[in-house]
Amino acid sequence: MKKFVLTLLCAVGITSAANAAGGDMAFGVNMAHASWANQMGIGAKFQCELVDAFRVEPSFNYYFENANWRSWDVNVDFHYVVNVSNKFDVYPLAGLGYSNWKYDLGENTTYNQDRFVFNLGAGGEVALTERIALTAELRYQLMKDFGQLDTMVGVKYRF
Repeated sequence: MKKFVLTLLCAVGITSAANAAGGDMAFGVNMAHASWANQMGIGAKFQCELVDAFRVEPSFNYYFENANWRSWDVNVDFHYVVNVSNKFDVYPLAGLGYSNWKYDLGENTTYNQDRFVFNLGAGGEVALTERIALTAELRYQLMKDFGQLDTMVGVKYRF
């Protein structure tokens, strides 16, 4: 629990500092797939531009139970945004996170794993309007003992 609170506080602190810098901001929701336990999930993210082309993205994903596995993660990723056209952007990403995995062994017994995560990946977004964009992202999460590929598609609103 201490790790989760520490990660959450870091995400809030970075977001607050970015907000004070006056960068563009966005909020998004996404559908996600985690490869390791073949889980589908939902997520939310907040983006804030730090300086031209650099932005920070705190996010949370919850993965639905599959084969007795349940999991969630909280992340803070950094993007370097490359404007390909006036409606299309791509970005590499790197970041840190915290992940929790639970396996139901039956008879009210669960196996629990908590892991710090290092994220590497890439994403892209297509602007539908000035404020709304479709997003897609591939992110590999490196953890102690294993890793997984997260695939996410969603929508975001700029404000």
